[in-house]
Order: sequence, then structure tokens, then C-alpha cells
Amino acid sequence: MDMYKYKKVSDDLTLQIQNGRQPVGSRLPSIRDCAQHYQVSINTVKEAYRKLEDQGLISVRPQSGYYVCHAPSNLPDLEERYISEEKVPLSGISCFLAQIVKKQMDPDYVNLALACPSGENFYPIERLKRLTAQVLRTQPDIFKSYTLPPGSIRLRTQIARRSLQLGMFLSADNIVLTHGTMEALNLAIMATTQAGDSIALEIPTFHNLYPLLQNLGRKIVEVPTS
Repeated sequence: MDMYKYKKVSDDLTLQIQNGRQPVGSRLPSIRDCAQHYQVSINTVKEAYRKLEDQGLISVRPQSGYYVCHAPSNLPDLEERYISEEKVPLSGISCFLAQIVKKQMDPDYVNLALACPSGENFYPIERLKRLTAQVLRTQPDIFKSYTLPPGSIRLRTQIARRSLQLGMFLSADNIVLTHGTMEALNLAIMATTQAGDSIALEIPTFHNLYPLLQNLGRKIVEVPTS
């Protein structure tokens, strides 16, 4: 697929939406008609429409087509804001964390503390993008409400099923879904320890464990490792 062709189509349609030629609520040409109009392939139009969906400009209605749902506003660029060079005195863990964050802002810095491998073999980004787009198209109401703890029963059931492949036998009723590892650690620490308890940490370790344990009133015992 020629990336410039799909971008040209999406840019032209964006301009039509912006200047009112395609008003909010209007139906866009079918994928086939749009392909004939721009003399491009059907896949090129699909990619262009997908880009407009990602930008929130159009939405798809099952068995009906694509409709304009939002007109982009011509907002002026914000003036550059200058950050004060005034330094706030830090000490202890706060100073330690500030040094880590400063290092992470260096583009030449390689952060080996994050489990963020690159490459399709490690993290199937393209497949996840397709699956996410598919779910949003077929189940548009999925994000309209909150899921109460311990989380979606459908997802917990799938996790329990997949655990069998790893030799584990988990019940969906014993699985709790969290918003990331930090919330999971927070719940685990509160469930297994009390304020004032000592917790051993391998050093070096994940730096965010320090403020987490301090805020929960736990004592940190550092255990150097190599």
C-alpha cells in the first residue's frame, strides 16, 4: 500500500469535514465509491478511513457506512511556556528518584529497568492494533461503563483458561484485575503485610517500589545482589 496515497485521501477528507463540505452527521462515500473517485485501491481507502476514525472525525455504523461525527477545530498554537530554573531542595528517596527521572530524559539513556522489548516477536503491536480496532467497531459500547472489582468476568475466565498452558490451575473467582503492576503490588503488600513490617528488596530494584513502600508505612531492608 502506498502510504502517501492513503494520507492524501485522509487529508482531503479531513479538509472537507473542516470546511463544512462534509457536515457532521453526513455519510461518507462507500469504500468502493471513494476508491473509484480517488483512483486508489480499496485497501488504501480502508486505511484512510481508519485514520479518520483514529482521529475521531468519523465513525462506522454497522450495515450503514461511515459518518462524520466531529469537525476539527482550528485552535491556535499555544505559546511556548518557560519552565523556571528554580530548584526545589530534595533529600533521601525523593533525591534518588529525581536523579533517575533526569537520566531517563536523556535520549541516549537506555533504561534496562523497563520491560518494554521492541520487535513484533516480543510485543505484537500490529496485531493488538487490529484486534483493538475490531473490538471498537463491533462492540462500540464496551467502554461506556465501568467494570466493578474484581474486573471483567470474561477477561478473568480467559486468563484462567490460558493459565492451563503454563501448568497453572487458576479459578476466575480468584483473579483480580488491576490497572497496572503498581496497583497489583499495592494490593498484594496491603493484603500480606501491615504498617511497620519490614520488606526485603533486592538491590538494584524497580525504583518506584521505594515511594510505594514508604507511603504504606513499610520498612525497607535492602539486600544487595549481583
